Amino acid sequence: MYRSMCSEKFPGISNFPHKAVWRAQVPSKICYFLWLVYHNRILTQDNLMRRGWNIASRCTLCEADIETTNHLFRECRFNNSIWSSFMQVLKVFGPHADEMQNVIHSWPTEDPSAWLERFIHLFLHAFTWELWKERNGRMFNDEKHSWQSIFHKIGRTLLSWVVTEGLISEINRNEWPWLHSHTCPGDRDLTLSPGDRGSGTVGGGLIHSSALPLFFFLLLVVAHSFVLHALLFFLSCLYF
Repeated sequence: MYRSMCSEKFPGISNFPHKAVWRAQVPSKICYFLWLVYHNRILTQDNLMRRGWNIASRCTLCEADIETTNHLFRECRFNNSIWSSFMQVLKVFGPHADEMQNVIHSWPTEDPSAWLERFIHLFLHAFTWELWKERNGRMFNDEKHSWQSIFHKIGRTLLSWVVTEGLISEINRNEWPWLHSHTCPGDRDLTLSPGDRGSGTVGGGLIHSSALPLFFFLLLVVAHSFVLHALLFFLSCLYF
């Protein structure tokens, strides 16, 4: 009844993708942001100009076209590589719609499994949120990052949300092994086997985190001087 009353007062609300926007297990402010994106209510430069702001309307990401909601998330050349890279990693077809509202409403278009649909919804939240933060960083703080950096930020955000929502157990290990190894797309797993140690760019390899307590304990047993004990205690505090 409530929804029917709302649909009479606000045409189109019955078709609003509630599940895609509000049911994702992400921070509420990010759900609200995606809701604003859907309704074209974020403060892109074209919307600011409609409110009377006298500002440049050029996109801060590509520095070529007018910044609109659709341009920022769908048309901008800067994020085309992000879209294509994630579609390749996720092994799914990208959205066919040109407008961001239709993307949120109808993607994925094929009949997906329940976990894939939930994952796509998480991706939309992470993609729009991280891209918006990059846009604001460029506009207000003169901080610029490459699309590869944004790609990794989205991947790390996705990974944390997938773990929180408990989707890992439902995802095929053979299709997306990077999720089960708890690494985001493109990141290198920092857990090295004995044969790999010494081959890293820093040199000498890495010590697995689980071995650190034993490592410091043995050094404390061997060390006899007060200075060494103090130094090792300080280092152990830094790591733990």
